[in-house]
Amino acid sequence: MRSQQNYISAFPGNAGFMSPHKDGEKEDLSEYILASLSHDIKSPLNFMDCAVGKLKQALLGNDTNLAFLIANGIGQSLSAICGRLEELTSFYQTYLTENAIAATQFDVGSLITGIVNGLSGVFSQNRNRIVVTVPEAVCLFSNPSLVSIVVHNILDNASKHCVGCDIEISAEETEHATRIVVKDHGDGMPAAIADWLCGARELTQEIGVGLVLVKKLSGCLGAKIELSVCKGTLLSLTFPHSAEIPS
Repeated sequence: MRSQQNYISAFPGNAGFMSPHKDGEKEDLSEYILASLSHDIKSPLNFMDCAVGKLKQALLGNDTNLAFLIANGIGQSLSAICGRLEELTSFYQTYLTENAIAATQFDVGSLITGIVNGLSGVFSQNRNRIVVTVPEAVCLFSNPSLVSIVVHNILDNASKHCVGCDIEISAEETEHATRIVVKDHGDGMPAAIADWLCGARELTQEIGVGLVLVKKLSGCLGAKIELSVCKGTLLSLTFPHSAEIPS
């Protein structure tokens, strides 16, 4: 693992902050952050809406074990929503004040665990199982709020297009980069969308807000998206240690 000082010195400008955007870029990023505030809580809310009905049925049937499991899932989703709203509100305030994206070194495993816990109810709706393989001490110097939005939406999109599947997420840190990989066993992402995520400028078909957030914010963080579609989708998100936010 590289030292925190080495991570910070890889970026120009003030220590702890990535390069500021131009005014146009800032306005555009603000739009996407606000979109995330509304979009990223929809899946947990939809789960809770369905779960309330199941909870009533469990209570009427005196199935206390099932009722406990459902109530626990609702509680996790509520905590995730509150945490996400607080996190993004704090980020947005800092972003507007500093005219820059604040960066810090953080533990990737802890970040992924928090996202997975918040989406546990979403995974269960389609009977999907999440498999997390992240070694200890995998770190990343970036903005944890934006990385969280990207990973959240990759996992949410995978779960929406899989039924009864394993969704695997792993991470590794090398000398030159930190990589997060998500693999699902669904039908596979359409080629046009995969090409667009990886850099193609035009997309003729409609696409959800979640994948727009993935592409836009990955670019802002200097991360590279790579995709392989064969009996499912394997998405790799690479953060070079020398990455800079595009000006």
